[in-house]
Amino acid sequence: MRAVVRALRRAVGFAFRLYRRRLSVQLIFSHLLVVLLTAVLIELVVAGGFIFAYVRGAIPVTIGPDWSTVDAAATMTWVVGADALRAAAAGDAARLADVQERLRAHPWERARQLAEGIPSVRDTTEADLVAVVAPDGRVVATSDPTWAPLGQPVEAMQSALASRLARRGLELAGAPSGHGNRWLLDGDRGETVVVYPVQTEQGAFEGIVVLHRRHPDRQPPPLPVPTVAAGVASMVALTVPLLALPALLVAVPLGIARARRVSRRVSNLAEAADAMAQGDLERRVAVQGVDEIARLGERFNEMIESLARTDRARKAFIANVSHELRTPVAVLRGHIERLLARHADDPGGVGDVAAGDEARDETCRSLAIMHQEVLTLERLINDLFTLARLEEATLRIEPSPVAIDEVARTAVEGVRPVAWDQRKVSVESLVPSDLPRVLADRTRLQQIFGNLLYNALRHTPEGGLVVITAQQCDGVVEVAVSDTGGGIPAEALEAVFQRHVRLGGANGLGEASGLGLAIVKQLVEAQGGAIAVESVAGEGTTFRFTLPIAPKANG
Repeated sequence: MRAVVRALRRAVGFAFRLYRRRLSVQLIFSHLLVVLLTAVLIELVVAGGFIFAYVRGAIPVTIGPDWSTVDAAATMTWVVGADALRAAAAGDAARLADVQERLRAHPWERARQLAEGIPSVRDTTEADLVAVVAPDGRVVATSDPTWAPLGQPVEAMQSALASRLARRGLELAGAPSGHGNRWLLDGDRGETVVVYPVQTEQGAFEGIVVLHRRHPDRQPPPLPVPTVAAGVASMVALTVPLLALPALLVAVPLGIARARRVSRRVSNLAEAADAMAQGDLERRVAVQGVDEIARLGERFNEMIESLARTDRARKAFIANVSHELRTPVAVLRGHIERLLARHADDPGGVGDVAAGDEARDETCRSLAIMHQEVLTLERLINDLFTLARLEEATLRIEPSPVAIDEVARTAVEGVRPVAWDQRKVSVESLVPSDLPRVLADRTRLQQIFGNLLYNALRHTPEGGLVVITAQQCDGVVEVAVSDTGGGIPAEALEAVFQRHVRLGGANGLGEASGLGLAIVKQLVEAQGGAIAVESVAGEGTTFRFTLPIAPKANG
């Protein structure tokens, strides 16, 4: 039992979660609910109207015959029927007249006479007409000669129903009818006729007694409020499934189709919004129709087009400004380097300022600071220019088969002296020489290694280690640049490839522009690869990027 309850709870919970998360499920549920409620409302209106019309008498209702007449006919058969038939058969006129007088007596007196010695029998009423008919069809006794003339056949009766039913009773001659009864009953709200056979103790047929009860004012009994409510409820319970089943058969497929169409349009909007959040400003929404969703799609397309224009203008501005700044910065750098050379003991040295008089030392120190800042500004401008060209897809990428171990070794040899002299950090390349060649642009690959190595050196303390490794896997070569620095906080890992994000402080290798890793990501993806970062606080960081393996040359 508990397992069943848990299963039901899980099913209900799953349906509820699905209802909350899926617009199509909400639309289908609402559609079906409207159909069912409409069916119930129609049934309530129809049932209520029918009951109201019935109570007001606007609907003709067939009440059927009065079944109490059967008991009265049986009593009359036992009291007067046998006497009348036997007197007529024996020619006993006096006895027959006595029976006739008893039938003509007042109903209440007749009731008293009929009830003598007969406990718990039903009485006839003022509206009852009684006739005793012999087997040959003649009326031998009657309570009203005008209704059933004495000595006349049953066809002479004024009531066609009584005449027809009496003839049928004579034909049966005491045999059971089609319903299994020896008596016959028919009628409606205006009259009821019962034909009861008269038989001897041995079962011989002697004749019939015809009882005709007239009740022209008989009406359907009034329905109490609980009965009306029960009637409405029963009608609804019986007919709603009959209406709901075909309605659901039509509504379910139509509701699913409509809900899927609406939810698909909303899903397209949501997917386009997600793409925009990821930086894809080329995605547009297909506008269908003229409803609210269509207008929302139009406004979304207008918004994203405006953002795309703004983004293109921003990229163009950054590219133009960074390009134009390169010339004056280069001029400044040249002048500063000449001034440093002029004030230094060694004219060929740029930053090696010898000791001298105080004024010259102060000038040299100022020039050295200016030179360092100009170099930082130059790197920032170059990074901005490279990133702008990457975003505008104007930076030429010329992929060709490249030996990844050669490029890694060259990058390490270029960085190793600076790393050891300034920070006592070891830089090594452990890339195997037997790796397949990758399809990449050598110049851009060198730039990727350079940015990753300098980024690692900035965050590796003295005595640390920076290592490049690589391996082949699933059609690509995966390269890893690892360091033994302080690591990156977990909450900052998702932002490392964003622009102007600086991870910690520098270690004497110049200020970071915050664009190096963003450029690396753009360069890797532009060459068909992917990049990711792993870091453990206090143990170090590893940047992994992949490049596709170059196809082997035929022949």
